[in-house]
Amino acid sequence: MRLPTLLNYQLALQNPRSAFANVAELRTGTTLLNAQGMPSVASGGFAATFTVDSATGRRFAVRCFYKQGHGDRRLRERYDLVHSFIVANPQLRFLVDVLYQDDGIIVNGAPYPMVRMAWASGEMLGVWIEDWIEDTQRDPDAIEAVRAAISKSVAMLHQAGAAHGDLQHGNILVADDLSVTLIDYDGMYLSTFDGTGLQATEQGHRNYQHPGRGNRFDSGIDAFAAAVIDLSLHALRERPALWDKFGGTGENLIFTARDFVDPDNSPVFAELAEIPAVAEASKRLHRACRTDYEYVDAVLSEGMTTAPNSGGFALVTGQIVGGTERDRLLSLEGETVTVFGTVQFATLVTGRQGRDVALINLGNYVIGDFTIVAYDGIARKLFADYGNRDNWGNRRLRQLRNWQVAITGTVVIYDNKGTHVPQIELLRTGLLRNLTDQQIASLVSPPPMPPRRPPLSESSTRTTPTTRPPATKPSRNAPMAAKPTAPQRNPADQAARRQAQLSEMYKNHPATTTSSPPPPTPSRPPAKPPPRAATTTLTQPTSILPPHMPTRPTAPPYPPVYPLAPPPEAPPRRSKRGRRMLLLWLLAIVVLLIVIVLVGCAAPEPHSATRSTHWDIAVPTAVERTGLWPRHRDGADPSDRWT
Repeated sequence: MRLPTLLNYQLALQNPRSAFANVAELRTGTTLLNAQGMPSVASGGFAATFTVDSATGRRFAVRCFYKQGHGDRRLRERYDLVHSFIVANPQLRFLVDVLYQDDGIIVNGAPYPMVRMAWASGEMLGVWIEDWIEDTQRDPDAIEAVRAAISKSVAMLHQAGAAHGDLQHGNILVADDLSVTLIDYDGMYLSTFDGTGLQATEQGHRNYQHPGRGNRFDSGIDAFAAAVIDLSLHALRERPALWDKFGGTGENLIFTARDFVDPDNSPVFAELAEIPAVAEASKRLHRACRTDYEYVDAVLSEGMTTAPNSGGFALVTGQIVGGTERDRLLSLEGETVTVFGTVQFATLVTGRQGRDVALINLGNYVIGDFTIVAYDGIARKLFADYGNRDNWGNRRLRQLRNWQVAITGTVVIYDNKGTHVPQIELLRTGLLRNLTDQQIASLVSPPPMPPRRPPLSESSTRTTPTTRPPATKPSRNAPMAAKPTAPQRNPADQAARRQAQLSEMYKNHPATTTSSPPPPTPSRPPAKPPPRAATTTLTQPTSILPPHMPTRPTAPPYPPVYPLAPPPEAPPRRSKRGRRMLLLWLLAIVVLLIVIVLVGCAAPEPHSATRSTHWDIAVPTAVERTGLWPRHRDGADPSDRWT
């Protein structure tokens, strides 16, 4: 059975009476809609979550599966066991009961499986942290309370023989009283799964999982992610500036998958090592990143230092798509991807029921290119920060134009009068940043990872090799020892420079002139070169060939050729704007002359002696009716004197 698409579910949920015909409690309810009139959706795992309010006033989270292969996951068996576990453990108040139903939702007349659960209030951990960072009077005890609540929840799950499987900022809700709720149980492990053949359905968020986890599925799969979250919150309490430096992307707290794959070159680990309060915990996590996955729990909890090192891990990155790749984005509906591009048009419009909608387009909006959307308060804040009204009263976000941006989220499709537009919702204004060329280049083409390390029998707390060459003096015939090499340039910087050079080369304005390398020094230079040669250098003109076609090399002059006086500069050409204005003036003069000629040809002739009848019954003009036209004392019209 092929599952519906995300757009199919959104269209069906606009009519809850037919969509929930088999669920009495939801049949008379209402679906929460966004400002564009479409059901609000949040994607996680292989399901999409919608919000439905029942007629009794209860709010439910409805999860609909849209990724194919759900039959292999044995959803009914899995969720029935999760339901039984939650009911049997009422002390786990941070979990929400779930109910699975095979025919819970009807789309295009066919029933499909659905999971519903009571709505859990609170903000996602990433959003809550951003609010805490922006608060000028932030309370350090608040983030410490959230950190303790998460650690306690993970420990209680582990004691019950269970694990969440995908601990991350989007699956942890923080309530007003600083209590936490764990949501999204698609990857949950239970001890009752043993012997049933149920396997892991996902590997968790890459920015929170050990790179060697693979398909492991046991009660210890939360250890690494919990350590990442605990260390991140502790570090942010000590140094909130880490959020702007390493976080705030909507996809992490402060760590990314690259930090786990190559911890030795991680700037995050390097900075945490300088914070005394978190240095020891950072060292343990650093060691856990380098060890085999089987020893991660022992390294993190017991401080084990003799675990064998791994041979290195491959870096798993998310999907990165350009904002003008419309067809590819349409095929990625429901997937979590990162979209980058340059803002071409941004405006604020009025949506459903007078709500505000911000549209930030990264391409041609006429043909339905990718758009970043924001609703209500987020849209109004964007206008307050970056917008103004044009001459016709339209609200434009002009300051965002030509921004280089990147956004990560779930791709949804909006049907704009028959045109399908891929879009991602902006959940926080802080997630929209003007990126540099270097940041875009490293995002599109991340620097290569260092070669894998050979596995060692036991790990060392030092990151440098433990063996040293013998101190004996080498013989004269022996090869010379390699001299210490200067640190290599950062590949990300090189990629950024290449990207910047290509961007400058293909802009509409003339390319920046770059000087060619100086010619080789002749073998027999003159004994006393003139002073002019000492202060003047030859520069080659900028090549107009494409970058893949090198210019023809020139032979070095011998004897040296001194440069001649530069040719006289050509008179400055009129700019394009000046030529355009001149053409407009000439066109206006021609139009004016044509109008004058036409008016002259259309002027009425004096009345003839034999005036026709219709002149006598002509309707008085506006001037005559107002009495502004002078009349004779006998009442005759002065114009009659022509006859």
